[in-house]
Amino acid sequence: PSRLSGVTKLFIEGNDSPEFFRMTRAIYDVAPEPKQEWVLPRTNYPTLMDEEKREYERRLTVFFLQNLPVIRRAR
Repeated sequence: PSRLSGVTKLFIEGNDSPEFFRMTRAIYDVAPEPKQEWVLPRTNYPTLMDEEKREYERRLTVFFLQNLPVIRRAR
């Protein structure tokens, strides 16, 4: 079994970069579950409109909050 089995993965693809899209999709297709795919109209963060940037940041934050383990500090 893969080391990534059971670990949720997020694949971000952009319609503005066909080569990047194809490479990311190929990796997504063979990646074990669980996995999520997110296709954006543009992937160049500095060129995103403010609303697009907020949505990008919101979705990444939600993904990490839902999927990263909670680390508790020892007292």
